[in-house]
Amino acid sequence: MKLVAVVQARMGSQRLPGKAMLKLDEERLLIDWVLQRVARAERPSYIVVATTQSPEDDVLVNYIEHHYSEVHIFRGSHSDVLSRFMEIDRLYQNDYLLRITADCPLVCSKLHS
Repeated sequence: MKLVAVVQARMGSQRLPGKAMLKLDEERLLIDWVLQRVARAERPSYIVVATTQSPEDDVLVNYIEHHYSEVHIFRGSHSDVLSRFMEIDRLYQNDYLLRITADCPLVCSKLHS
């Protein structure tokens, strides 16, 4: 079984801009917390951060590339979130695609079937 965990993240939130890069504690940003919890799961074949092609997301992409070499990045349409997921589904040819929002730091690392 091939499961791709897709973490949906972007910097352009209207209610809380830059939230993916907000510090949650002394050591970690929100994106750190989410990616570290997802990485503990037993089943994902890949972890992909789905973000946009907007320049404001460059800081997020650069951070992930520098700190998480095992995490893949996909940049797609700013306005069409579904197209990002459809393209990831096509690229990774997975059996299952798990959507995780980057603003949910309490994601459970146990995946149940």
